[in-house]
Amino acid sequence: MSVGVRGGYGLYRIQFNEILNLAVPAQEWTPGLGGGIVFRSLNSPHLGLQLELLMEQRGWHLFSGTSEAYHVQEQHLSLPIQSLVIVGSGRLQLLITGGAFASYIFSDEILENGVDVRYPINYRRQPMQDWQYGLLGGLGPAVRLGNNLLQLEGRFAYTLSNRLEPNLARNDAFNGSQQMAVTVSLVWTTQLKP
Repeated sequence: MSVGVRGGYGLYRIQFNEILNLAVPAQEWTPGLGGGIVFRSLNSPHLGLQLELLMEQRGWHLFSGTSEAYHVQEQHLSLPIQSLVIVGSGRLQLLITGGAFASYIFSDEILENGVDVRYPINYRRQPMQDWQYGLLGGLGPAVRLGNNLLQLEGRFAYTLSNRLEPNLARNDAFNGSQQMAVTVSLVWTTQLKP
Protein backbone atom coordinates (compact mmCIF):
# COMPACT_ATOMS: atom_id res chain seq x y z
CA MET A 1 0.00 0.00 0.00
CA SER A 2 1.27 3.45 -0.95
CA VAL A 3 -0.03 6.87 -0.03
CA GLY A 4 0.91 10.24 -1.45
CA VAL A 5 -0.10 13.58 -2.92
CA ARG A 6 -0.74 14.98 -6.37
CA GLY A 7 -0.77 18.54 -7.66
CA GLY A 8 -1.04 19.95 -11.13
CA TYR A 9 -2.43 22.22 -13.79
CA GLY A 10 -5.30 21.57 -16.18
CA LEU A 11 -7.20 22.96 -19.13
CA TYR A 12 -10.99 22.52 -19.22
CA ARG A 13 -13.88 23.08 -21.61
CA ILE A 14 -17.38 21.79 -22.43
CA GLN A 15 -18.30 19.72 -25.47
CA PHE A 16 -21.74 20.97 -26.58
CA ASN A 17 -24.11 18.86 -28.68
CA GLU A 18 -26.86 21.03 -30.09
CA ILE A 19 -30.38 19.93 -31.06
CA LEU A 20 -31.32 23.06 -32.98
CA ASN A 21 -29.54 24.34 -36.06
CA LEU A 22 -27.46 26.79 -34.06
CA ALA A 23 -23.73 27.21 -34.08
CA VAL A 24 -21.88 25.88 -31.06
CA PRO A 25 -20.62 28.88 -29.04
CA ALA A 26 -17.03 30.02 -29.51
CA GLN A 27 -15.04 28.68 -26.59
CA GLU A 28 -11.53 28.58 -25.25
CA TRP A 29 -9.83 26.25 -22.79
CA THR A 30 -10.07 27.44 -19.18
CA PRO A 31 -7.07 26.88 -16.87
CA GLY A 32 -7.29 25.56 -13.34
CA LEU A 33 -5.27 24.02 -10.52
CA GLY A 34 -5.90 20.76 -8.73
CA GLY A 35 -4.49 18.53 -6.06
CA GLY A 36 -5.23 15.94 -3.46
CA ILE A 37 -4.28 12.64 -1.92
CA VAL A 38 -3.48 9.35 -3.68
CA PHE A 39 -3.81 5.76 -2.43
CA ARG A 40 -2.28 2.84 -4.35
CA SER A 41 -2.57 -0.86 -3.71
CA LEU A 42 -0.62 -3.33 -5.85
CA ASN A 43 -1.91 -6.88 -6.34
CA SER A 44 1.30 -7.85 -8.12
CA PRO A 45 4.51 -5.98 -8.95
CA HIS A 46 2.90 -4.57 -12.12
CA LEU A 47 -0.89 -4.36 -11.49
CA GLY A 48 -2.91 -2.49 -8.93
CA LEU A 49 -5.67 -0.09 -8.02
CA GLN A 50 -5.39 3.66 -7.48
CA LEU A 51 -7.89 5.77 -5.52
CA GLU A 52 -7.69 9.57 -5.28
CA LEU A 53 -9.53 12.35 -3.49
CA LEU A 54 -9.00 15.61 -5.37
CA MET A 55 -9.97 19.26 -5.14
CA GLU A 56 -10.01 20.81 -8.62
CA GLN A 57 -10.66 24.22 -10.16
CA ARG A 58 -12.48 23.72 -13.44
CA GLY A 59 -14.55 25.90 -15.71
CA TRP A 60 -15.59 26.96 -19.17
CA HIS A 61 -15.38 30.23 -21.08
CA LEU A 62 -17.70 31.14 -23.96
CA PHE A 63 -17.62 34.06 -26.40
CA SER A 64 -14.22 35.26 -25.22
CA GLY A 65 -13.43 38.91 -25.97
CA THR A 66 -17.01 39.89 -26.81
CA SER A 67 -19.75 41.71 -24.92
CA GLU A 68 -21.43 38.30 -24.47
CA ALA A 69 -18.41 36.73 -22.72
CA TYR A 70 -19.60 34.10 -20.25
CA HIS A 71 -17.17 32.45 -17.84
CA VAL A 72 -17.98 29.77 -15.28
CA GLN A 73 -15.39 28.94 -12.60
CA GLU A 74 -16.15 25.75 -10.64
CA GLN A 75 -14.74 23.97 -7.59
CA HIS A 76 -14.95 20.16 -7.85
CA LEU A 77 -14.45 17.46 -5.25
CA SER A 78 -13.49 14.40 -7.31
CA LEU A 79 -13.08 10.72 -6.55
CA PRO A 80 -11.22 8.87 -9.35
CA ILE A 81 -10.90 5.06 -9.13
CA GLN A 82 -8.45 3.59 -11.63
CA SER A 83 -6.62 0.45 -12.61
CA LEU A 84 -2.85 0.87 -12.52
CA VAL A 85 -0.31 -0.82 -14.79
CA ILE A 86 3.41 -0.42 -14.08
CA VAL A 87 5.79 -1.04 -16.97
CA GLY A 88 9.37 -1.70 -15.89
CA SER A 89 10.81 -2.89 -12.62
CA GLY A 90 13.94 -0.82 -12.24
CA ARG A 91 14.44 2.72 -11.08
CA LEU A 92 12.66 4.19 -14.15
CA GLN A 93 9.08 3.07 -14.75
CA LEU A 94 6.06 3.97 -16.85
CA LEU A 95 2.71 4.15 -15.04
CA ILE A 96 -0.53 3.80 -17.00
CA THR A 97 -3.92 4.44 -15.38
CA GLY A 98 -7.50 4.13 -16.56
CA GLY A 99 -10.85 4.14 -14.86
CA ALA A 100 -13.84 6.19 -13.81
CA PHE A 101 -14.55 9.17 -11.59
CA ALA A 102 -17.38 10.90 -9.79
CA SER A 103 -17.29 14.53 -8.78
CA TYR A 104 -19.46 17.03 -6.98
CA ILE A 105 -19.41 20.72 -7.88
CA PHE A 106 -19.72 22.42 -4.52
CA SER A 107 -19.10 25.95 -5.74
CA ASP A 108 -19.43 27.81 -9.01
CA GLU A 109 -19.14 31.44 -10.00
CA ILE A 110 -20.54 32.93 -13.21
CA LEU A 111 -18.79 36.00 -14.60
CA GLU A 112 -20.35 37.98 -17.46
CA ASN A 113 -18.58 40.78 -19.33
CA GLY A 114 -20.50 43.59 -20.99
CA VAL A 115 -24.24 43.73 -21.55
CA ASP A 116 -26.50 40.76 -20.84
CA VAL A 117 -27.55 40.13 -24.44
CA ARG A 118 -30.54 37.89 -25.21
CA TYR A 119 -29.62 35.42 -27.93
CA PRO A 120 -31.20 32.13 -28.97
CA ILE A 121 -28.74 29.86 -27.17
CA ASN A 122 -30.51 28.96 -23.92
CA TYR A 123 -27.58 27.61 -21.93
CA ARG A 124 -28.06 30.33 -19.34
CA ARG A 125 -31.56 29.09 -18.52
CA GLN A 126 -30.70 25.39 -18.52
CA PRO A 127 -30.21 24.22 -14.92
CA MET A 128 -26.69 23.12 -14.10
CA GLN A 129 -26.21 19.65 -12.62
CA ASP A 130 -23.80 19.44 -9.69
CA TRP A 131 -23.01 15.71 -9.81
CA GLN A 132 -20.68 14.57 -12.59
CA TYR A 133 -19.29 11.19 -13.62
CA GLY A 134 -17.07 10.03 -16.43
CA LEU A 135 -13.98 8.23 -17.66
CA LEU A 136 -10.31 9.13 -17.39
CA GLY A 137 -6.92 7.80 -18.32
CA GLY A 138 -3.34 8.86 -17.96
CA LEU A 139 0.27 7.88 -18.24
CA GLY A 140 3.65 9.16 -17.31
CA PRO A 141 7.22 8.35 -16.39
CA ALA A 142 8.15 7.68 -12.78
CA VAL A 143 11.40 7.51 -10.84
CA ARG A 144 11.73 5.20 -7.84
CA LEU A 145 13.70 6.76 -4.97
CA GLY A 146 13.91 4.09 -2.27
CA ASN A 147 10.37 3.64 -0.91
CA ASN A 148 9.20 6.76 -2.76
CA LEU A 149 7.92 7.14 -6.31
CA LEU A 150 7.94 10.49 -8.15
CA GLN A 151 5.80 10.62 -11.30
CA LEU A 152 4.95 13.18 -13.98
CA GLU A 153 1.51 12.30 -15.38
CA GLY A 154 -0.57 13.52 -18.29
CA ARG A 155 -4.28 12.76 -18.02
CA PHE A 156 -7.44 13.13 -20.09
CA ALA A 157 -10.91 13.04 -18.54
CA TYR A 158 -14.34 13.17 -20.19
CA THR A 159 -17.65 13.39 -18.37
CA LEU A 160 -20.48 11.14 -19.49
CA SER A 161 -23.01 13.24 -17.57
CA ASN A 162 -24.29 16.61 -18.78
CA ARG A 163 -23.30 19.83 -17.04
CA LEU A 164 -26.42 21.56 -18.37
CA GLU A 165 -29.60 19.59 -17.73
CA PRO A 166 -31.27 18.76 -21.07
CA ASN A 167 -35.03 19.17 -21.37
CA LEU A 168 -36.29 18.49 -24.89
CA ALA A 169 -39.79 19.70 -23.99
CA ARG A 170 -38.36 23.20 -23.44
CA ASN A 171 -36.53 23.22 -26.80
CA ASP A 172 -33.18 23.83 -25.16
CA ALA A 173 -30.36 24.50 -27.57
CA PHE A 174 -28.10 21.77 -26.18
CA ASN A 175 -28.98 18.17 -25.39
CA GLY A 176 -25.39 17.38 -24.45
CA SER A 177 -22.78 19.32 -22.48
CA GLN A 178 -19.92 17.11 -21.36
CA GLN A 179 -16.79 18.51 -19.74
CA MET A 180 -13.33 17.64 -21.03
CA ALA A 181 -10.09 18.00 -19.10
CA VAL A 182 -6.43 17.74 -20.02
CA THR A 183 -4.13 17.85 -16.97
CA VAL A 184 -0.45 17.56 -16.14
CA SER A 185 0.42 16.61 -12.56
CA LEU A 186 3.32 15.75 -10.34
CA VAL A 187 2.58 12.74 -8.11
CA TRP A 188 4.62 11.66 -5.10
CA THR A 189 3.84 8.43 -3.23
CA THR A 190 5.59 6.56 -0.46
CA GLN A 191 5.21 2.89 0.36
CA LEU A 192 3.83 2.18 3.82
CA LYS A 193 5.70 -0.46 5.76
CA PRO A 194 3.73 -3.70 6.31
